[in-house]
Amino acid sequence: MFNDKIVYQVFPKTFYDAKNTGAGQLAGVTAKLDYLKELGIDYIWISPFFKSDFVDGGYDVIDYYQIDPSMGDEKELANLIKEADNKGMKIIMDMVLNHTSTKSAWFQAALKGDKYYQDFYFFKKPVNNQPPTNWLSKFGGSAWEYVEKLDMYYLHVFSKEQADLNWANPEVQKEILKVLNYWIAKGAGGFRFDVCNLYGKPEVFEDSINSDGREFYTDSEINEKYFEIINKLALKKASEPLLTVGELSSTSKEKAANYAQEDYSQLSMIFNFHHLKVDFKNNQKWNLCDVDFKKFKDLLIEWQLYFQERKSGHTLFLNNHDQPRAISRFGNDNKYWKESAKMLAALVQLMKGTVFIYQGEEIGMTNYPFESLDDFIDSESVGQIKALIKAGNSEDLTLKIMKQKSRDHSRTAMQWSGKTNAGFNQGQKLDKILLNPNYKTINVVSQKNDSDSILKFYQDLIKLRKNNLEIIDGVIRFLQTSDEIIAYERILESSKITVVANISVKEVNFKTDLKSEKIILNNYTDFNQKLKPYQVVVFKESY
Repeated sequence: MFNDKIVYQVFPKTFYDAKNTGAGQLAGVTAKLDYLKELGIDYIWISPFFKSDFVDGGYDVIDYYQIDPSMGDEKELANLIKEADNKGMKIIMDMVLNHTSTKSAWFQAALKGDKYYQDFYFFKKPVNNQPPTNWLSKFGGSAWEYVEKLDMYYLHVFSKEQADLNWANPEVQKEILKVLNYWIAKGAGGFRFDVCNLYGKPEVFEDSINSDGREFYTDSEINEKYFEIINKLALKKASEPLLTVGELSSTSKEKAANYAQEDYSQLSMIFNFHHLKVDFKNNQKWNLCDVDFKKFKDLLIEWQLYFQERKSGHTLFLNNHDQPRAISRFGNDNKYWKESAKMLAALVQLMKGTVFIYQGEEIGMTNYPFESLDDFIDSESVGQIKALIKAGNSEDLTLKIMKQKSRDHSRTAMQWSGKTNAGFNQGQKLDKILLNPNYKTINVVSQKNDSDSILKFYQDLIKLRKNNLEIIDGVIRFLQTSDEIIAYERILESSKITVVANISVKEVNFKTDLKSEKIILNNYTDFNQKLKPYQVVVFKESY
């Protein structure tokens, strides 16, 4: 249903500061709607803008009904929804329903001893003067925080300011449904559900033997029931189909496909991250490890074919607010900056699924050049720096790890121009936002009228996708190639589009019967049976 749509993710704090306050807001998104429309966007997914302390970039929600004052107000949101709709775009809201901020009214009532609200969370007595289990937080340290006046611990799979909700409690479900129905009535065009496969927690809490505890709360069978409840009692009440995408943590392709079946009884589509863990050593993120491109290729193929077989909704992306910049990770942000940015875009966006673009990737924004551990801002990064140092790593090694893995890279200011603050605002000092010094050469203005720019390539790529049903509705079939090449066909009836991408920095032979006159997209000016570094060539033919 949504394979012909293009979704653009905005991290509002770093997107555009229309009010010159030092940080972005909803008005900044409204101000750039024409830019997004010109790019070819259908849906704008905005990371959380609800009332929050922004301990975790807004993913610590204090009140699901209030817009955080730093982001604007409900009138400004209503205007954004209206103006986007007038331009043929819809707004996807980011719903953080696995946990709330510990500043939320529910949690504050629980701290005062209200047992009704304590059952909204997981409060447990100590076990032998220790936390209830040995589970670890994904942000470092124990997943349990002690509350002395209650002599109890509460569960927080993420930061201690993010207390996990007890979805097994029907009263929690009622409150969540109220929230969703409220925003549907206000004009939401869809929802992104944060770490939604973690909703189901166990009835009995036990120690983990060989893990951090995730095996007890990831992909519980009850999750599918929760998604069906959301769908039946909220999503299906909308006047038109809502795009829903579930972010899945440490999932399997079997579970993931179940959540996004073609009957839309649960979710429209899912995010999985297996292809973005190919630079993890022993499946652990916080260490130095080069990208395993063979694994990267194999995972893309595996998930594409499995989701095609299951007829489940998939997403196509390499970037988001939680990942380092893809061009610095999978491409070459120096000598082949332009070529690799274009190749990565075409490689992924012509596959089967719904395209998601993250702010700045369409102009080739790169990782930030960190020089000191003190430069990192994000809560996950700060927490992991402490954990790495505590584990005995040197500051030098810790810096190298953070430079490779930190999500601070994706949260730098959007680079609109080569002027002061990259045109992010009118010169006000940035408020806890990093600005990549390469903004003077990598920015929207410098690429807008350049026919060879990355931005122009993205525009052409989006048009190509929307104008060719083979890409929207066709089957995908992968070709046998060397490890350096990923090649596949998109076939619909008697028409075929073939995508051939060199994912390496070296020139690679690729013998084919496909004729150069059949080329409809190429990030170089020629093709002669050899693929240049990071070259991608797209052919179309009838047979």
